[in-house]
Amino acid sequence: MKRMSWQKLIAFAAGLTLSINTLVVDASVFACNDNNPCDECSIENVIINGSFEDPVVVHGSNWNIFGPSIDGWQAQWRNDVPLTYGDWQRPEAQIELQSGVQGWASQDGEQIAELDTDWVGPNGGLNGEPASIKLFQDIELCEGSDYEVSFWTSPRPGVGSGDNVTEVKWGSTILDTITEDGTGNSDTVWTKYSYQVTATDVWTRLMFTDQGTGNSLGSFIDNISVNRICEEDEEVCEFDEEYGWYGNYYNYFSTHPDMQLPNSEWGAAYGDPMSYDSSWTTDWYAEPYSRFWRVDSDLNFGENFFPFDSAPEETMNGHDYHFGVRWTAKVLASVAGDFDFSLTTDDDVWMYLDGVLVASNPGIHPPSTVNGALSLDESMHTVDIFFAERHTVRSHMALNFEDQGLMFMPFNPECEEPQDPPTIDVEKTGEVDLETGQITYVIDWELVGEGWVYNTEVTDELPEGTSFASADGGGIYSDVTNTVTWDLGSVLAPDSGTLTLTVWVDAASESIVN
Repeated sequence: MKRMSWQKLIAFAAGLTLSINTLVVDASVFACNDNNPCDECSIENVIINGSFEDPVVVHGSNWNIFGPSIDGWQAQWRNDVPLTYGDWQRPEAQIELQSGVQGWASQDGEQIAELDTDWVGPNGGLNGEPASIKLFQDIELCEGSDYEVSFWTSPRPGVGSGDNVTEVKWGSTILDTITEDGTGNSDTVWTKYSYQVTATDVWTRLMFTDQGTGNSLGSFIDNISVNRICEEDEEVCEFDEEYGWYGNYYNYFSTHPDMQLPNSEWGAAYGDPMSYDSSWTTDWYAEPYSRFWRVDSDLNFGENFFPFDSAPEETMNGHDYHFGVRWTAKVLASVAGDFDFSLTTDDDVWMYLDGVLVASNPGIHPPSTVNGALSLDESMHTVDIFFAERHTVRSHMALNFEDQGLMFMPFNPECEEPQDPPTIDVEKTGEVDLETGQITYVIDWELVGEGWVYNTEVTDELPEGTSFASADGGGIYSDVTNTVTWDLGSVLAPDSGTLTLTVWVDAASESIVN
């Protein structure tokens, strides 16, 4: 693809000039970008409290019952749970939450739910009562849209398959009946299950029912999510944000062969992502792992860089590790030169200028810094940065330039480079007020075409025989050049505007030409 930058100075009659420095961006508009939330493609989990972290278990036994509802969830007894058990009267349905009972590990966060619960709790002294529940959440959805339902289950350690049976239901449809055997297990053994479903109504109930023997011992469940599946949209080539970096974010599981490696393999080489000799040997920035894009105003995230924590797919050590990002931006320097930078990362990073590798720090490692420089002229250039986090200790990303005079503009590398810049039309008229001895000039400008125009200034020289009175719109007068300059900043074509300038007519002037 052809790189394009455009610098132009347009001269007008009577000393009016308009100077611009522009990068034009393809005007394709993101298809899911209006005010209807059902039109937005999002990976946000619509389940509330999917990892059962609320309420917090504080009892010394590390478990307790809450009911018949907690944040997001409600419980009902399974239909065959009796009204009495011995001398005990059945209470309202209860939700049992655990937090490290016998050291058993959760799949996400600190707590889990058990589906064969309890009637009286850890202080009650009742054991073996039939306490199977139906645990459900009513979810507001976009009718007609497809969703992915995912969750993790584990058999209760030391308990056989007759107790560990879970029925999963979406609305009136049974998605699955899962039977697991915990015999011989000393800890939880988590398995992920995923299903694609369709929302046939605005509200749908997701329900998990214990179908094992009712005896207060049953399956565990954790990390439940429901995420909308969006059709592939048109490439986003124009952004609401004028400045920053276009970032495509990728997420991996710890089971990926390049993640969570032993120390002996931390320095393994994979080539570099933009290599022209096909030396790149892995798939980190491939479509199956792509989750979302966003515009980042800068890349100085520092430590604790965990962009997937808001909607985790897999949590280890309290965060969703194992992810990658590709950032791309157009960069413009006000003057040519070498622009020094420091790049601190944990883990891998590669940085390119116009496709040429200028800095790299590959491998799994603690935060470490590489220094370099971008050699830029005054035309537009492309910078790409590839980042990966592949271990479960920390995550760090920070890019800093010594010179803050660089302008970075988000650019989607899948979009075509611009071909034709916008054009600018300017018209100037004047009106004389004989009573005040003033002339008011009206400058109408119009930007025709599509794309951003950056660093736009309008400059008008005062005609001979006049002196400056006022200017609207932030116009600044210079008595050195006898001009007024308006800084329009960045303008998105098509656009137009009007500027006014008022001057005094000198008493000795017989005529004014402008």
